[in-house]
Amino acid sequence: MSCSCDIWFRFLSIGIAVTELYIIQGILIMRLHAIYSGSKWILYGLLVLYLVNVVTGSLVVSLAMRNVKVTAHPTPELNACTPLSDFGFLWVLW
Repeated sequence: MSCSCDIWFRFLSIGIAVTELYIIQGILIMRLHAIYSGSKWILYGLLVLYLVNVVTGSLVVSLAMRNVKVTAHPTPELNACTPLSDFGFLWVLW
């Protein structure tokens, strides 16, 4: 297992994918807030749900990625960061 490959794989899967998902959800919250004429009750409700989603989503991803094994050489001819084990219960996030 390559240490740099392990860090790179976890950065791509956790750092980029989850952050992108949270940014998109934040934009949708702003759009819904505007659609409902700036209602503070709608905004507060959406923000509470958003925070619950961020906490549970981050927890699921970090627990699922904790035991993933990664290699930089899946075959002698191929050099690529590849997971050797499954992602456990990562499907729960989607």
